[in-house]
Amino acid sequence: MLVVVLCAALIWALDTFIVNIAIPSIQRELQASFAEIQLVSVAYTLAFAVLLITGGRLGDFYGRKRIFILGVGGFTLFSALCGLAPNALLLIVFRAAQGATAALMTPQVLSLIQVYFDARERPFAFGSYAAVTGLAGILDQVLGDFLLTANILGTDWRSIRLVYYPP
Repeated sequence: MLVVVLCAALIWALDTFIVNIAIPSIQRELQASFAEIQLVSVAYTLAFAVLLITGGRLGDFYGRKRIFILGVGGFTLFSALCGLAPNALLLIVFRAAQGATAALMTPQVLSLIQVYFDARERPFAFGSYAAVTGLAGILDQVLGDFLLTANILGTDWRSIRLVYYPP
């Protein structure tokens, strides 16, 4: 179970900043204004921050596992939609929805660790969580740059949005 929740923590942390690497490509391809580009970055973070506590409470009311699965599923769906967005407005909307689903997923990770691991195992589990989220802060820059430079199948910036989907 720890591997599953740590994977969710990794994609959340990775996705928070990886889009910043692609800003010039997004602006060029979608012919987005400066304000639209700002909203591409901010929509995700704002939706996440506003709904984070609500996501935790929903896990308390409806079950952590259920809300975790809903969050991961929504996050994955909206990540794909971001990668397929034909214009800046839809990209902004999908990024906000992705932030909202991340707010469902993320508090459940910590709650599941707290509930399913006994007092002796928790330090390792929480330490692993901290290591994974810290690693994501490095990986988002390296992986983002690699994907943009490689331009896999001519997808340009969209490859960073579709990174979670195997070919």
